[in-house]
Amino acid sequence: MQPGIEERVTRVTDVPALSGAQFWQVFLAMAPRLREHPLNRTELSRLVRDDCVSAGQPVSRNAVNFVLQGLAYANFQLSDEATAAGLAAAWTANVEELCRVALVEFDAAEKSAVRRWVSGGLLENTEPDNSPAQQRFPRKGPEDPLPSDATPAWHPRTAPREGGTSGCATFRPMISHLPSHHADAPAAAAIGLLARQGYDATSVDDLADAAGMSRSTFFRKFGSKEDVVFADHERILRQVTDRLAETIQEPLAAIEDAVLLVFNHHLRNQETSRARYELMQAVPALRDRELVTSYRYERAILQHLLDELPDVEHREYKAVSFAAAAVAVHNAFLRRWLRTAPSGQEAGTADRDRSAALANELRTLSEIFRPALLGPGTPAHASPAVVVTVLTAGADKDAIVQAVRDALH
Repeated sequence: MQPGIEERVTRVTDVPALSGAQFWQVFLAMAPRLREHPLNRTELSRLVRDDCVSAGQPVSRNAVNFVLQGLAYANFQLSDEATAAGLAAAWTANVEELCRVALVEFDAAEKSAVRRWVSGGLLENTEPDNSPAQQRFPRKGPEDPLPSDATPAWHPRTAPREGGTSGCATFRPMISHLPSHHADAPAAAAIGLLARQGYDATSVDDLADAAGMSRSTFFRKFGSKEDVVFADHERILRQVTDRLAETIQEPLAAIEDAVLLVFNHHLRNQETSRARYELMQAVPALRDRELVTSYRYERAILQHLLDELPDVEHREYKAVSFAAAAVAVHNAFLRRWLRTAPSGQEAGTADRDRSAALANELRTLSEIFRPALLGPGTPAHASPAVVVTVLTAGADKDAIVQAVRDALH
């Protein structure tokens, strides 16, 4: 694998950050499991995960589920006739389609390297050596370390954690309303400069200076001008994924909370969100990238639904519809807000009203889809109350108490 290609794919498409040897083991374990007896997807992902661990190539269950979802998108039938090579070919086709949608372009050599990586070499009839020191498809090793302040979504340190709603999962209802994250500051400075100076007129050196880092560090942390415009979404998307993996709420309520997390991020970072919106109106490539970002949020929601919903007929189509609808409602509220002029002293109250209105719309959407997703007559499970409030950084205790009281009323 050529340096940087794996990182580009996993960062933009959310493909699991596995080595080629791990992908090879996933397909090698999945094929015989499909021949044993019919399995639902939940049981299959657990068994494949356990088989990979036993074979010395540990992968997370979330990673296996992502592969299974990719096979479904590729219209691959999980039957007892499936072979490891067939599974690898269908998964590879799905990854190539994800790259195409995400506008990731490769030359012929890079495309071949990507196919070899995500197929685990099975499309070339090769097997990675079992020696950890001699694997043909190693992860990035200590000889090429990342700086301590650069932990992008594709890196093994941030690989998806085991999901589920059991065990010691915790609910953190106020985490989405914390002040702006300091890690977003360099990207915010760069976005502000792009909006003021113009996208084409701003060099990478200018952006690195604005972000307070060297040119090489800028490339390691962000990758490109286009990437820096959406850098904060990499962190928020990871937070959404973690929130959904750890929640004890019923699935639809958990998704409502996750969507509000994203919306409130925009409200807390108004200057950056508005500057990005101006840039997207001027630069067509950024509008395309926004579509890719929305698609990634849809996939995160869809993955949670497929992990948590009853295994009934046509559930995937219904889940796809709900995931797309939830993101569409969020985007409609966001664009309406972005198109309004910044308000003055009443901004805090107006933002709280917007969040509350979005929460109500999402709740209504959930009730529309609930019978189709969970069965007729299924009431909403009792869940911890979610308090939606937006506060400026440094708000004192009295302001917090008053905001929570207003939200409850």
